[in-house]
Amino acid sequence: MRTIKIFEIYIILCYNYCIDAYLYLTTKERRRLLGIFTKIIERFRRKSAAIFVDFEHWCYSLENLFGMHPEVTAFFESISRKYKIKRVYFFGDFTSPILRNEVNRIREYTNNIIDTQNPSNRNKKDHTDFIMLDYIYRDVEEKDKAGTYIIFSGDGHFTSVVAYLKNKKKKKVVVYGIANSTSNRLRSVADECVILPSQDQETQYYKQIVLQSIYRSISKYDDKHYTTFKKTVEIVSQYNKVDPNLVTKAMNDMFEQGILIKKEVKLGKASKIKVIEVNWQAAMDNGLWELEKAV
Repeated sequence: MRTIKIFEIYIILCYNYCIDAYLYLTTKERRRLLGIFTKIIERFRRKSAAIFVDFEHWCYSLENLFGMHPEVTAFFESISRKYKIKRVYFFGDFTSPILRNEVNRIREYTNNIIDTQNPSNRNKKDHTDFIMLDYIYRDVEEKDKAGTYIIFSGDGHFTSVVAYLKNKKKKKVVVYGIANSTSNRLRSVADECVILPSQDQETQYYKQIVLQSIYRSISKYDDKHYTTFKKTVEIVSQYNKVDPNLVTKAMNDMFEQGILIKKEVKLGKASKIKVIEVNWQAAMDNGLWELEKAV
C-alpha cells in the first residue's frame, strides 16, 4: 500500500510540474509539443497488419502499363505510418530477372520471400495465386491475430478470401493494386483500395527518366551534344517504352520548376536551334537527382 501511495504522489508531482512548464511555453512551442504527443498517441493506436504481396502482379503490371519499377521502400513507409506491421510475405517466381532484381530491397523488410516457380510451366500465374491464398487462409487461423490484412494483388481470385476475412473473421481488408490491372469485383469487396502508382509517383518517375536520358547524352558526347525538346521526348519514350504525351507533360512541369531551361544556340554561321539544358541543382533540390551524379 505504501509503495502505491508513493507512486501516486510521484505521478501528481510530475503532472503539476508539466502543467507549470506548459504555461511558460510560447504558442509555437505548445503547438510543437502537442504535435509530438499526438504522434506518440497515434503510434500506440496503430492497428496490427499482416501483408501479402503478389509481386508478379506488382512488377509485371507496373512494367507493362507504365514502364516503372516497384517502389518497395515507399510502400513500406506508407503502410508503417498507419499500421504496426506484424508479418510480410512476398510471392512470385523469383527466377524471373524482373523479380529477382528486387530481392535485396525486399530483404530490408522481410525474409519471407516465397518462390512460386512452377516446374510444369502451365498456369504459372494461377500457381502463385493459389499458394498465396493458402498462406492467407492458414495465417488467419494459425498465426498471432492481426486486425488488418493487406493484400497486394489485382486478381479476381482473391475476392473470396477478402469476403471471408471481412465477414467471417471480422478483419479490415485493404487491397493494393496497379491501375488498369485490378479486378473491379476485388476492389468493391475490400474495405479500402489503394491504386498505384499515385499521380505524384508517376510524374516523379517520368521526370527522372528524362534527366537520366539527358545525362547519358552528356556522358557519351562529353558535354558537346545539344538536345531539343522534341528529340528528348522521342528518345525517352522509345528507350523506356512509355507514352510520349506523359513525357511531354513531365518536361513541361520541369520547365515551370526551373529544372529544364530553354536556350538558343548558334550552329555554323547563320542557323540557330532551341535546345534544353538542365539545372542540376534544381533537380537535386526537388529530389530528382543525386549529388554524386550532378554535372
